Amino acid sequence: MYHRNCVPHFLRGPASLARWTHGKHHVRYKEIALRQDQAEYAASSLHRSATYLMAVAMKDTIRAAVSDPKSSPNQEVRAAYQIARLIRNAFAHSPFLPMGPIDPDCRDSTFNISNVIMLNTSGLDGAPFEWRHSGGPLALSRLCRFVRIKILGDQPQSWKFVPIPGRGMYQQGNLILRKVEAIPSRNAKSAR
Repeated sequence: MYHRNCVPHFLRGPASLARWTHGKHHVRYKEIALRQDQAEYAASSLHRSATYLMAVAMKDTIRAAVSDPKSSPNQEVRAAYQIARLIRNAFAHSPFLPMGPIDPDCRDSTFNISNVIMLNTSGLDGAPFEWRHSGGPLALSRLCRFVRIKILGDQPQSWKFVPIPGRGMYQQGNLILRKVEAIPSRNAKSAR
């Protein structure tokens, strides 16, 4: 559902007439259309931003739930806070190439929550932040779950069985592949 002031007109006509309206502003498709290389960059930037925003939200959540998380007697709360804060700072200081200063009291330290996430800050002060430093987006997702359950006290949701889809899809980088039983003939209509 689209807000009345934010309607994609391309849903109503051919691409040559496509335009986007937001309030009193209008753009045509040709003004905002992306080349393939731009689309790949935009997709990876959106993925990176969404992932780093998890760190921003966790840092703020921990601060709201724990009065002084940096000095908490609970080692896991301290680790969760420092990991979220350091990742958030790297992104906030330099969103396109995350890096940031590591506070002197956090340098050459390891913040660890067993089976969730670990961040070793040795050599990271002023260096670009890479996902291998903390275990990547999946480790950050586990940290989100840890914060919700262990710090906020949310009840863990039981894992529900999700059947494996009948159609196999694989992603490698920005390439998405569909598993087929046989190579389609040239005359076959493409399935959607």
